[in-house]
This record gives sequence, C-alpha cells and structure tokens, in this order.
Amino acid sequence: MSYKKYTLAGLHIALSLLLGYVLSAIKLFEALYQPTATHLTLGFIAVSTWYCILFINFLLSFANQKKIFLIYSVSSIVFGLTYYINSNHLLFTTATIILYFLFLLVTQYMALQREKTFVRFSVHTIFFPVVRRGMFFLLILFAIMGYSQANTVTSGTHQNKRTGTEALLQIFIQPVAYALNKQVNTQIASQHTEKIQALVGNSSKAMVTKIMLEQTIEFLDPAWTRKYIGVEPQNIPIDSAIILADGSVDMSPVVVETMPKIARYIDQTFSRYLVYIPLILALFIALILQPFFYIASFLFSLTAPFALFILFKTGFLIKETIQIEKEIVKL
Repeated sequence: MSYKKYTLAGLHIALSLLLGYVLSAIKLFEALYQPTATHLTLGFIAVSTWYCILFINFLLSFANQKKIFLIYSVSSIVFGLTYYINSNHLLFTTATIILYFLFLLVTQYMALQREKTFVRFSVHTIFFPVVRRGMFFLLILFAIMGYSQANTVTSGTHQNKRTGTEALLQIFIQPVAYALNKQVNTQIASQHTEKIQALVGNSSKAMVTKIMLEQTIEFLDPAWTRKYIGVEPQNIPIDSAIILADGSVDMSPVVVETMPKIARYIDQTFSRYLVYIPLILALFIALILQPFFYIASFLFSLTAPFALFILFKTGFLIKETIQIEKEIVKL
C-alpha cells in the first residue's frame, strides 16, 4: 500500500475505535428524559466521527482496492471491542459489528459505482448520495442501541433498582408534567373569580389554589382512575404540588411520585405485552432522530467540497482526464 493509503487506513481504524467508545457511552434513555450537555456533546462527537469515517471511506474508493477488505475488517473489530467495553452485551455488540462492516462495504461500493456512472468528477453527484445512505446506517445503529438498552432496562438487569417499566416511564415525566401544568393552570386561572375569593375570605391566591386542587381530587371518579392509571384518587399525592404565590401550580412532584404506582399497574395489567417495549422504543428513537440526522448529513456535506479542494491543492488527490471507449446501440 502507498503511504497515502496507509495514512487513510490508520485514520479509519483510529476513528472506528473512537466511535465505538463514544457510542457505548451514550445512554439514550437518560438523554431522552434528562438531556445534559454531556449527552449532546457525545451525540455530536458520534455523528461527526461517523461522517469523518464516511469521508475517509469515500477517499479509499479512489485507491487500489487490494487489502481494502482487511482494513474494513480491522476497523469493524476495533469498533466492536471498544463498543463492548461499556455496553457489555455480546449479542448486540456482534450485531453492531456486522452493521458497521456492512456500512463500510455498502457506502464504498456505492461510491465506486457512482464514480463509474458519471464522466466528470462532482462531489455533489457522487459523495452527497453516499452521505445520505451512510447516515441511514447510523440511524439503524442508534435503533439497535435503543433496543439493547431498553431490553436491559425491562429485563431488570440494569444497575438502577427501579422496575424496568418505571425506568422507561421516566422518559415521559417531563412532557406529561408540562401538559398537566398547562391544563391545571388554565383551569385554575378560569376559576380564580371574585366569588371563590369571597368564599375563603382574605386567603391568598395560593390558598385558593390549594383548596381547588383538593376539591378536584375529591371529584375524580375512582373507577376512571383505577382503569386508566391504576391509582385511587386518595392515593394521588396532591399535597406534593408546588403552589406559587401567584396561584400557579407545578405538578411535576405529583407526577414523579405517582409514576411508581402507575408502573406497578402497567406491570400487572400488561405484563404479556412488555416484551414488545424494546422494539417499540427502538422505532420511537429512530423516528425522533431521523430529521436530525438528515439535517446533520446536509450540514456536514457542505464541508466536503472544501476538504476535497485542500486535498487536490496539496497533491494528496490527483485529478486526471482519460479517454474511454463506449459501446452504444442504434436502431
């Protein structure tokens, strides 16, 4: 192999190692219900590294194809070993290795075919479609990661002592609390009338809100709450609601304290269907990430013309014009 191919092969293997480690460190469900700067940073590094590997893969399609299979095999094994360190799941690690190897082969083959199809070299017509296909593989990889992590949670083998269902419900705490806060505060604002204020004398708005919340719980239909959330009205910790001086309410603590009870109800009522939760969540993750990956593929593709310009200027890549004979058929 030439020094250029050695250089690209070394970068390919090093970036594969980095990608495996970063992906294994990403906890998708923590990122969904409690995203932090760390989650965003890891996600950005993962997508950026994936794109760099894709670009190097594209450059390797210009080189002699001898030993290319060996390069991809080593990169895939290195990727799998580093991914296994944190994931510690042999079956899903094997699946990610196979997917990663297919990603390398398919995108390289696609680049080769597109180079043969077009007479003039154009990064827009040759590389951009390869980027979109490559990002599709990354989306599938994240779906597999989601399935693996959801399977670990629902099987009860994760380090958290909560039940699997309760851990998965954490994803929905923030959106449920937001929707509940909006509905409750709208209802309270419409009922904060002078008539109600007169009934409680000189009490503050906070006291009025507290009375209204207690009355709301009293008026709940026990049969309805048992059927849909598995909790009796009197067992809803409404006293945990945070009532501000202006009478507005934050129901987040109520939602958090009620989740374990709802989780037990789901476990008892829908236990036969819990086996499908990892698959559903994997599809859910894929649907959420799909638009972000398409945007990322477009933004990263904008850097390709600049990178190729530098490679041509430095002589790392050489552009030649050759004559070809083409057989055509006429009627």
